[in-house]
Amino acid sequence: SILLQSLLELALFFIFLVYTFQIFQAFDYEKFFKKGHTRQIQLAYIFSVIIISYLLTKAIMNIIMLSTHII
Repeated sequence: SILLQSLLELALFFIFLVYTFQIFQAFDYEKFFKKGHTRQIQLAYIFSVIIISYLLTKAIMNIIMLSTHII
């Protein structure tokens, strides 16, 4: 059960990573940074995508765990 849960969590993370990456491509990060700070924009973009994906994964996993404990 723990192995299955870990594999599901890993799969969800990468699925959310792909979708979050696509969604974040629509944002214009250059508005929030000074001109010419490309490296900082890239780092903020990567960290934002990873953090949002992680939070979504944890939220879904908590919902799954709560629903399995109820049943």
